[in-house]
Order: sequence, then C-alpha cells, then structure tokens
Amino acid sequence: MLKEEAQKLMGEHRDVGKFVMHIAERINDKEQSHYEEVALARIAGDKEITGEYEAGFRKGLELSRKAILEVLEDTIDDQNHKGDKRYKSHFKDGIE
Repeated sequence: MLKEEAQKLMGEHRDVGKFVMHIAERINDKEQSHYEEVALARIAGDKEITGEYEAGFRKGLELSRKAILEVLEDTIDDQNHKGDKRYKSHFKDGIE
C-alpha cells in the first residue's frame, strides 16, 4: 500500500516518494535484525526478553508505519489540491 501511495507523487515530489520507501525499507530491516537478535538471545538462554517487551516493540513499529503512511497521504492530498483556494492544507508550511 505504501508503494502505491508513494507512486502518486508527481514531478518534483517524486523524491519524497523514494525517501518514504527508503524509510519503510529501513524499518523492515531493523525489525528483521531485532527478531534475529532476540532469537539468538533466547537460544543463548536469555529470559529477560518478555512477550510484553516484544508486544511493545511491534506496537512501536506499527505506529511508525502508520504515521509515515498518514503523512504521505496528506502530502499527496495537498499536492492534488494545489491552487484550490477553498482547500485547507494539512501542513502549515506547504509541500514546496
């Protein structure tokens, strides 16, 4: 879904779409390395990593991904309504 939204950015804003995709990839990489580290720690006998900690970690990633998608959608919305005097922009400083 993020990729489809990023592709909606036009012209000079295409770089924003690339940036968003790079951030999403980095979050995925960090998530994968976290799970690998946790698995190695558990194999080594570390019992300090709790399910509660893991649930918090997953929730943090979910909130981050949701925020990125929301900002991307708002940016696209502002771009699509550029020049519309009756439209209220999502960002005070615009998208330029």
